[in-house]
Amino acid sequence: MKLSTIGTRPDPPCLKRDDLRVLQDGDGRDVAAHHFTPLTEFGAHELEWIADGMRGYLLHDGFARGADHLAYPLGKRDPSLVVPVVSRRFQTARLASAGPETLPPGDPHRLRSMNALRSTTSEGIGRAVARAREHRGWLIPMFRYLVERPSEDTGHATEDFRRALEATDAEGVSVRTVSEVFDACRGEAP
Repeated sequence: MKLSTIGTRPDPPCLKRDDLRVLQDGDGRDVAAHHFTPLTEFGAHELEWIADGMRGYLLHDGFARGADHLAYPLGKRDPSLVVPVVSRRFQTARLASAGPETLPPGDPHRLRSMNALRSTTSEGIGRAVARAREHRGWLIPMFRYLVERPSEDTGHATEDFRRALEATDAEGVSVRTVSEVFDACRGEAP
């Protein structure tokens, strides 16, 4: 079984290893663990191997900063099998929806996020950022595919993404990585 499919999916195109290095080293972003197949579809032994492989790949390939963090594929998790395996290997794991997160997170292996779809406007993201700030929370917007012209609901236009960042900036909120926020929240809210 191949552990990495980075840059191998043509439609929609996926980032290549060099693109990920630019995001991490040039832009200061985390490159975290993820899998195309929901972890709920693996048996116990295979799941252990997959989780070790994802984390090991990131550490081996120079993405150590994000190696302690996971995004559940399709947000699927099983509290009796997946969560214990994930919690032994990763500091945090993100769901694929559920709204704003608390600071500090109530459950670091069930981080809530905002699923930004093709129909999600930059104004809507700005309002969600303002609500999270007002409630001293944390908004983790999830952009699945950034493309010029999205054809599927999980795609988001790159220009709209840029406007979403501007709307976030207009609210006076800085963009931080999961590792930065989690490290700042250990023990107490900032």
